[in-house]
Amino acid sequence: MVKPDETSYNAYIQAKTEQASILHYSLDGGSTYTAAPDLIYPMEWSIRVNDLSKTFTYYVESEGKQTRTRTLYLPDRVTVPPVQPDWQPGGSIVVDNTEAETEGVWIRDTSGNGYYYDGYVYVKPVTGTATSRIRWRPELPDSVTYSVYHKLPQMPAGENWSTNASFTVYYNGGSQTVTVDEKTNGGGWAYLGAFPFAAGSSGYVELTNQANNTRVIADAVMWVSETVRPQWQAVVLSSDRALLEMTHTAQLSVTGYMDNGLPGDLSQAQVAYYVDRPDLAAVDGNGVLTLQHIDGVADQIQVWAVVTVDGIIMETPHVAIPIRDLIVIVDSTNTAGLYVTEGSWSQSNLSGYKTGVKSRYSTTQGSSAMWKAQFPEGNYTVSLYNLVHTVSQDKNIKVEVKHKTGTEVMYIDQSSGPSGWLELGTYDFAGDGSEYVKMTRVTPSTIDPPTPAADMIYTRADAVRFQRHSISPADHVGVDDLSLPINGAMKEH
Repeated sequence: MVKPDETSYNAYIQAKTEQASILHYSLDGGSTYTAAPDLIYPMEWSIRVNDLSKTFTYYVESEGKQTRTRTLYLPDRVTVPPVQPDWQPGGSIVVDNTEAETEGVWIRDTSGNGYYYDGYVYVKPVTGTATSRIRWRPELPDSVTYSVYHKLPQMPAGENWSTNASFTVYYNGGSQTVTVDEKTNGGGWAYLGAFPFAAGSSGYVELTNQANNTRVIADAVMWVSETVRPQWQAVVLSSDRALLEMTHTAQLSVTGYMDNGLPGDLSQAQVAYYVDRPDLAAVDGNGVLTLQHIDGVADQIQVWAVVTVDGIIMETPHVAIPIRDLIVIVDSTNTAGLYVTEGSWSQSNLSGYKTGVKSRYSTTQGSSAMWKAQFPEGNYTVSLYNLVHTVSQDKNIKVEVKHKTGTEVMYIDQSSGPSGWLELGTYDFAGDGSEYVKMTRVTPSTIDPPTPAADMIYTRADAVRFQRHSISPADHVGVDDLSLPINGAMKEH
């Protein structure tokens, strides 16, 4: 693995075990060193390698056993071994957590996305006197003002990072502590401030574990000199939707990055958006992408943008966005008023179509559940998620589908067959908000007590799915049958 600024390389080793393990390695085929792994699963090590012309030899020892010795010698794998590049000073200087000075127990992690290089470290916070600290100390070439930033990965779900991590910047003439909410940055660089630094290594940034919540995160710190004008390096395109459905839109946006790794100002840029299938989708000058058609063949479209800023023209990498016809699912947990009930309904212990989400049941005659059909006009296949149980299930449930031209009435059995989506038919819907699917219990009430448990009958309600049909099979057209221009729209910011 090569560091982003190409100043060094790391060998990265993983062992598929949860048992305590030791890595034995040699950087030159001679002296052997040992390294304990990070305290996460799988066991893993990251070893700095400064000379790629030498062999890297290693084996892993665990529970008294060891793997066979492996030797990685890069020159015998390629025609011309790559040469480690010389360090080139630029507008920014980055010190990673692997290069920082540490005290206490810092644990390496890679579970949060958006970290610098090959991972970050964390420590358990304390409320009293700090017991762990980390210092990023750069070798600065000039005595000037530097803007200082700290890299923060994206916090994974289920973790609770500190909201008051204290970064203290020690500069030429003093120090300043900056409180950072480590939950909010989302993979970017958090600005700590601009400070005067003396050339050399007297200045640094320090973080301790005196903080709240369950983890204090430390990744990389960057110094950006005020004397070097950053240059445009790249532009990237993003979409607020990972999946685009018929009748829906996605908002595209462009972010530009300078050669110091920070976002640049595109407020005065011209941005032209493009889509490779203008027969299926259109994009306007504001980056609003609309799926207008599907052909039954294509399952994705490609979008990109061309940006003109400061006399420079840059193109974003193409982004693939999956497409499909509209699918609307309304379940019994809907809080937008699309699921309504009458009578007596209770939460069941049985999950429905969505794992972990409980369904509903009724034991009272006349109780009904309704799933409202609020979506654009069109032809839809309607399915009800039928929860089947071998005992105490209702065999005669009334189901109504109100659509554009009338109401279909049918009866379903929840006592036989597998649980799953039960197709109720395909209908035209006006999309005026008056249409629905309704389930009604017609079986007499069974109340426990006095009804014996063996004689209880449960009517179960969970979810209804509406699948739109924008084309018929006869309408399918292959992409090879089309002569397609590239659709584009431009916006001047």
